[in-house]
Amino acid sequence: MDFNKRMETKVILFAVICILSVVIPTEGTICKHAETCAQCFTLHKDCTWCADEVFQSGRTKYTRCDIEDNLIKKKCNSIINPDNDLQFIKNENLRDEIGNKTGIHIQPQVINLKLRPRKPHRIELAYREAKDSAVDLYVLMDLSASMKRSKETLSKLGQTLAKEMKKITKKFLLGFGSYVEKEIPPFVFTDSNITMCSDCAMTYDYRHVMKLSPNGTKFSQMVAAAEISGSNDIPEAGFDALMQTLVCEQIGWRSKSRKLVLFIAGSSFHTAGSGKLLGVVKPNDERCHLTAAGEYSESKVQDYPSVSQIRSQVNSKKVNVIFAVPKDQLMTYKHLSNFLLGSTVTTLQKDSANILDVIKSNYRAIVRRVQLRAENNENITVKFFSKCNSDELKQTDVCENLDADSKVSFAVEIEVDKCPEKEADRKRTFTIHPIGLANTLTIHLELLCECNCTEATKDPDECSGKGEKKCGACICKENYVGRNCECDRENVTNQALDELCRNPDTGLICSDRGQCVCGVCMCDNIKSSKDRFFSEQYCQCDDYSCDIIDGKLCGGSKQGVCNCGVCKCKDGFEGPNCLCSTNNSTCIAENGFICNGKGICECGKCICDKESLHRGPLCEDCPTCSGMCSETKHCVQCKIFQSGNYTSEVCDKLCNDYEITAVEELSEDSTRKKCQFVDDDHCTFLYKYWYEGTKVSIEAKKGKSRKSNLQSSKVNIYESIIRG
Repeated sequence: MDFNKRMETKVILFAVICILSVVIPTEGTICKHAETCAQCFTLHKDCTWCADEVFQSGRTKYTRCDIEDNLIKKKCNSIINPDNDLQFIKNENLRDEIGNKTGIHIQPQVINLKLRPRKPHRIELAYREAKDSAVDLYVLMDLSASMKRSKETLSKLGQTLAKEMKKITKKFLLGFGSYVEKEIPPFVFTDSNITMCSDCAMTYDYRHVMKLSPNGTKFSQMVAAAEISGSNDIPEAGFDALMQTLVCEQIGWRSKSRKLVLFIAGSSFHTAGSGKLLGVVKPNDERCHLTAAGEYSESKVQDYPSVSQIRSQVNSKKVNVIFAVPKDQLMTYKHLSNFLLGSTVTTLQKDSANILDVIKSNYRAIVRRVQLRAENNENITVKFFSKCNSDELKQTDVCENLDADSKVSFAVEIEVDKCPEKEADRKRTFTIHPIGLANTLTIHLELLCECNCTEATKDPDECSGKGEKKCGACICKENYVGRNCECDRENVTNQALDELCRNPDTGLICSDRGQCVCGVCMCDNIKSSKDRFFSEQYCQCDDYSCDIIDGKLCGGSKQGVCNCGVCKCKDGFEGPNCLCSTNNSTCIAENGFICNGKGICECGKCICDKESLHRGPLCEDCPTCSGMCSETKHCVQCKIFQSGNYTSEVCDKLCNDYEITAVEELSEDSTRKKCQFVDDDHCTFLYKYWYEGTKVSIEAKKGKSRKSNLQSSKVNIYESIIRG
């Protein structure tokens, strides 16, 4: 395996370890904060409770809340570990609309889910666009004077529009409404003799003209007959009109249809607060206010709706809004569309010439996209995962560019962080639905917040007569705390007492080596001896756990003592077991340096520096390096023989650190290192060097000897080897 692959493997293993350390409570540490069974399994999905009447070993009472493996190891017989439970109540297959049977876009439809807090549960959900699904299209048009040509274009398309849409679905209905502005000055003229254009009618706010119908001819006639009007300001009352369109039954919306509003506008819109300029201060109530003639009756009474109110009703009524606007209004409506789920924005050409293409293309885009939404899920975390059209599962609530008849699968993950205090809040119903569709998955959720144990025993002896025993644990009366209700303290909980005994380093109560009695640790004895106990505030120390070598703890009482599992050495000794003397006399080399200055002395032995290449008991030997021979050669030549590479000036400058003397014969002292070289005249010269403190001393043999060519060659080879 090459280096990169080895590193990649290590990185993956490290990542897995990190993930597991987050997901799995460390040996049950998280779990041990719980005082009751109900608290236990709401702390973490892996926490379980032991309901045995007696759960202890000797004098050590075990923590009842722990991971299951730990409870099994401690021989618990009654383990409570509630699990999520899913039941399908309605699970009809996906189908197209056939006859009077409505299409089913989403499966399953109704489920019951019992959910444990902090334990996510995944549900498989399938979606497919049903063929021949009912489609309701309501055209809501700005009929201010500037939109006259657009109205004429739309009036000619009624039959064509109905015909084209029925190619997509046979169950298509078409409706129409128009809007201008609140009939209050200064936004409009109220004098009947003053109009915005020669053929303009008096200004009106919103007018519902045609109920949803399959009749394209009637649609054309009603659009053609609609009156053009005008106002003094650029924004119009489109929000008044859109709110009434969304909430009024007179529109004719079908309950199971895909609902579309084509919002055709020539300018921007007024929102909540603009009405105050007209003296209209009453907030919009989001209710229907249409007269029998289809006129909006609260125009002069209620303010325009806010964006959030429009958003709320779009979501509630499951309507897709298509904004068709001029190019100069595109950015305004795109900002609005960002707040309205399922809405789109498109450019309206001059005179609305592209209106038919706008409807068809936006409808196709809507049905080729699915986005899931959860409603009424406060304090319930819902996550969506899907592969959509790929092979990779990723977290997403939307899939786009779907093919006709394509089925999409979602994994829906549901999780609740904690149990509500009120029992009534532990049963909830919420829904998941595709945006713009009435088909829903209804989830009846029941949170598992209590343990199914036997009835509580009143005031048993185990609870000091001051509480009741349930699921094996004492539940104390007011003002009494402790595992056996033995502590008389006001405003103190068992958990608070436990915190006084909890080891801050490990999170364990009394380090899991004793009992917490009224906030004080009573340490257990060490199993190896009845006379030896764990020690310190949290029983965290074992003064008998150091290594025993040759029958002695920390080298014996004269050399060290065991303190909380670590040897504390006495003067003159060191090392993890206090076996090493601090006396370094055995490490001093002949030159007086510790380890020849090439290492450190540990436990009476030299450890030579790896970089120096020195070896041996005192780091004096250097078999693979040239040593001082090559460093002193030129100085011996210039000082003794007045030859070599150094001039006299260089010689004086570089060689004064050496004590060099000439001798007739070299010393027989074997501790002195011998050096031998052949000079340029093929003569051999010899010398020895040794250390005197930090000073290098040299004795050189007077005179040179000439060798044969063969011998000279051998010496040259030897010299080259020394030089490396």
